[in-house]
Amino acid sequence: MDESIRIGGNAASSNEVVTLSRRVLRPLLRWTVRGRLSEWARVIRADAKQILSQVKAIRVAGKNAHRRLQKVSKTVEHQGETLRAFRREMTEFESTVTRNLRSMERHMSVVRKLGPYLMAIEEEQLLQGGRFRDLYLSEIWKDIEKLEVSIGCINDASQHTNHINLLYVVAVAKHLRAKQIFEFGTWLGKTTYHLAGATDETHVVTLDLPPDQAASGAHQGHFFKTSDRSSRITALELDARDFDASGYEGVMDFVFIDGDHSYEGVKSDTENALRMLKPGGTVIWDDCDGKNPDVLRYLRDFSRERAVFLIRNTCLAAYRDGVDALTFEPIHRDFPQDWKAGARERERSR
Repeated sequence: MDESIRIGGNAASSNEVVTLSRRVLRPLLRWTVRGRLSEWARVIRADAKQILSQVKAIRVAGKNAHRRLQKVSKTVEHQGETLRAFRREMTEFESTVTRNLRSMERHMSVVRKLGPYLMAIEEEQLLQGGRFRDLYLSEIWKDIEKLEVSIGCINDASQHTNHINLLYVVAVAKHLRAKQIFEFGTWLGKTTYHLAGATDETHVVTLDLPPDQAASGAHQGHFFKTSDRSSRITALELDARDFDASGYEGVMDFVFIDGDHSYEGVKSDTENALRMLKPGGTVIWDDCDGKNPDVLRYLRDFSRERAVFLIRNTCLAAYRDGVDALTFEPIHRDFPQDWKAGARERERSR
């Protein structure tokens, strides 16, 4: 095998080539490698500087964050303490409110118990100077307790303290066998409907404000408008103070007043009632209690000329034409007068 190599047209041995490569190529290679290494070193140093600056920035940011974290921790701790103090105050406040509510409930319980007595005292003061006779319903109208009256005439949604009022009103109308009845204050028409059932020939005229002015609104007369007694009921829609009673003068057997509860309103309704009342007829007023002082004041003034019955254990008052309430002989009630004393005696013996 020929070991010579041709260089520049001349043959050279392999030893010469190796020697040449050592003299030329190695320095060139070293220079190239060193240049590259230097360049890489510069890049690495620049990157290292950048990394170091970033590390410093991170350290600074870390210190700042640590300081902020410490501040936040202190703030949170302070707020936590404030919150705990607030919770303690709220707990104390809740306890105080609970104690006050319990105390208030006890006081309200006492007020509720005293309420009827206080109202009775107020009513007595308002009626002072009037001419009244306080009697049971059955002491005024004989055998009225034997009548059957539909419980449907009770308006249990009214939250009235005494629901038997309307039962009594309808019972009186039935007892009188009233054929012509006038009612001031229609409302939903429940009483109106049952008054119309006093007899098979009864006709009721009921008066109230127009629906757009009345508290009952579009529901005014609801219970009789589409009922089996609607043909026996006439509804007048106007202010009672503008009502002209001349068309009903001396016609009515029974008048029920439960409309405007102001002094002037009750006065106007009563004057019209007396004008419309038939000889021997009856007028009944509702809501004669301490909640309606104007009604009581007017009745006090009215009774100075015509004595009035106060129907016991109700909020009703009655006037009977031709009957003096003060000289009227009460009808005997078949009921033991001392039953309460007997009940108390039995209670004590237990």
